[in-house]
Amino acid sequence: MGVLENVTPIFMALIVIFFRKRNTYLHGIDCDIDEVYQEWKAQIDTFIKLTGRKPDHFDSHHHIHLMPRFLDVTRKLSQEYNLPIRQDKRTLTDQPFVQCFTDFHASNANIETLKKIIAMPEENIEIMTHPAFVDEELCRISSYSVERKVELDFWMDSETKAFLNEHHIAITNYTKIAKH
Repeated sequence: MGVLENVTPIFMALIVIFFRKRNTYLHGIDCDIDEVYQEWKAQIDTFIKLTGRKPDHFDSHHHIHLMPRFLDVTRKLSQEYNLPIRQDKRTLTDQPFVQCFTDFHASNANIETLKKIIAMPEENIEIMTHPAFVDEELCRISSYSVERKVELDFWMDSETKAFLNEHHIAITNYTKIAKH
């Protein structure tokens, strides 16, 4: 079986792009931590109700869950739901860590960049990418829109699929990341 067979991409771009950018939180976030816990728990429970399964990892837009103020909530929910925590850099040393490659954007969405990534010594590497079909709505609400189509075209290209198959690269998710 090829590595791209039976992959079901879930595009949540329209949900994510309405969140504030991380730099709006440079001076901290004034909020009730118990309310944050209840909100994040409600979001996880809603995901489970809608999909019939729990998420494969704990995450947030622009890694807000890794801000020092929220680490206790992040740990607590991760333990309650037995979810690995997505980290853009090693913040929580008691959690599995997957190296995240963040420079795979439109101008770098190519085989040469992919070769550099697979040369990394880590067994599992997350490639942050934002592929999408571009329409008027996406262009209206996001400054990063046309680039998403470039990334989508790269991942859907037969040469990319052949390269992944030839190098035995499996596209997976966090369910394959074992917890300590």
